[in-house]
Amino acid sequence: MKSYYIKVKVIPNAKSNEIVEKTEDENGIYIKIRIKSKAEKNKANIDLIKLLSKEFTTSTDNIKIISGKNQRTKLLKIEHE
Repeated sequence: MKSYYIKVKVIPNAKSNEIVEKTEDENGIYIKIRIKSKAEKNKANIDLIKLLSKEFTTSTDNIKIISGKNQRTKLLKIEHE
């Protein structure tokens, strides 16, 4: 299983769940995402993980928030076969 580390900027309380920007360079992958849920009671993080699991075609159990759980900018680890 391969592991990827990505930086994500989350914009909560948006009109829809969508990936706005996705860039990849020598420093890794950066994704900017809009999430419909509000940033309370972990709702936005749960929706973020669901959206990324579809994007990377992996289980939600394979996506972990490494840092920034309570911030808009997060570092995630995604395991993919």
